[in-house]
Amino acid sequence: MPAIIKPTISSEIAKIYQKAIESQTTNAYFMLGKITPWTDSDLGGSGIYNDTTPPTPRTSEAYENETRRNIVSLQKATVINTSLATKRYDWVSGTVYDMYDPRYSDTNLAPSGATNLAQSKMFILTDEFNLYKCIDNNNRAASTVKPTGTSTSYVALSDGYVWKYMKTVSIAERNQFLSAGFVPVSDVVAAGFYDGEIGFTINDGGSGYAQDNTVLTVSGDGTGADLQAVVTSGSISNVVVNDGGTGYTSASIDITTPDPAKAQGINGDIDAVINQITTQNTQTNVQLAAVNGEISTIIINSGGSGYVAPVATITGDGTGAAVTPILSSGVIIGFTFSNRGSGYTFANITITDTEGSEFDGSVIVAPPNGHGFSLINESYPTAISALVTGIDALVQTMDVTAEYRQLGIIIDPVKYNANNLDNYVEKITATTATPCYLITKGSIDPANYTVAEKLLDSASKEYLVVAVESGKILVQALEEVEPAGGLTLTTQGVPPVSLVIDSDGQVTDPTFDRNTGSMFYIDNRVPFSKGANQLINIRTFIEF
Repeated sequence: MPAIIKPTISSEIAKIYQKAIESQTTNAYFMLGKITPWTDSDLGGSGIYNDTTPPTPRTSEAYENETRRNIVSLQKATVINTSLATKRYDWVSGTVYDMYDPRYSDTNLAPSGATNLAQSKMFILTDEFNLYKCIDNNNRAASTVKPTGTSTSYVALSDGYVWKYMKTVSIAERNQFLSAGFVPVSDVVAAGFYDGEIGFTINDGGSGYAQDNTVLTVSGDGTGADLQAVVTSGSISNVVVNDGGTGYTSASIDITTPDPAKAQGINGDIDAVINQITTQNTQTNVQLAAVNGEISTIIINSGGSGYVAPVATITGDGTGAAVTPILSSGVIIGFTFSNRGSGYTFANITITDTEGSEFDGSVIVAPPNGHGFSLINESYPTAISALVTGIDALVQTMDVTAEYRQLGIIIDPVKYNANNLDNYVEKITATTATPCYLITKGSIDPANYTVAEKLLDSASKEYLVVAVESGKILVQALEEVEPAGGLTLTTQGVPPVSLVIDSDGQVTDPTFDRNTGSMFYIDNRVPFSKGANQLINIRTFIEF
């Protein structure tokens, strides 16, 4: 039986994934791992892989299992650090852009060669970071005049192009989600995603602060903001936005140390940033001004000839559309819209004139609810833009400064040892999690260990040193083993150093089972890490 998979399937999958994150029906986590250098043994034995040339991930189960063994920590994905994204096309003078035309097909190609709207090149980004949608490309002519402004009206330019303003990519969005290949998109009216949410800028991290005695309080005209300071070596290195709140137009962030018996930090300075409030207003205007079933444009298949005083009539299932033909030497070359009407799902145009004949035109109706009503649906986003923040978060109370080389996404991972006799599994919901073991013993000396070196037990099972401090060490089990009381871990240096685990009480178990959850994304990278008191944000794009 003949069948097809529609070209919009990638966009629909991206929207389903993002909706699951927004609603928290799915617990998605960013994975950080691989602290050992890339070598030829990582893939294929071809001799070309190293830290400047990482290998391409493979789809085999064996490769996935190896990747799981590399995991150091997980960070929860939320709507605040993910965004739908559509393909980016910068406006360049002299380019022929696709227009909104649902008739594109394999027998009616768009100027770009696209066979459908989902793959067309009809959205452009200007150097003011304004996103516009091409409504009319002047019969496939080159665009020579850049669209400007944020009006909700159609923008008709002297080169014959007609554009519709969609949104402005704000500074915050540029920093978080914009790339050379993708533009973040959202529906602000429906989602309220940027409805006066609180963001932050750390002007000064200060000194002398303690993690358990540093409180951030938001004051302003909105509600619901909940911020948490991340303290590294006494300095506020990051802020976790547990809830951005809503409705803020002005706000401030106060830093307090409420327990006088604990460390009292000084000189911390954090500004509140009202995320996207300007963008939200301009895009909201576009969404609210959209007209359901209006006439988008009229494509002239043949301008006819001999026309003197032509009258255009639009018929269909809507009302109100009114246009006036534009003549040149008796040929109809365009139309002036006095009313685009509303309520149309289909429409036709006829021309009456006592002299002319042979005009043929096609009426293009705007998408459901009108241009700009749903940027998500109209721009066919095929990617998730993700910002992995706060990789300086402590792992099992330890500060990991190792270099990472793998980033990934795991869906619905399960807590460590959460399986029981009833086959019930408890998914993790915490902001962070780790599969690493923490060993605490007063005799542990950092001078005896090196990050990323291997330790062996008496059965030659391998463990990897992830972090070490005086009195404690964080290790990654490279095989399916669990360190416990009575076990001895030995370094491979000369002379070797032995770490004897005296009791189970010296071992803190992982917080999630690395063999659980669905791993659907792996990104191999050149090494990335943080320095002392330094925050690293990682951007990535998952294209479906």
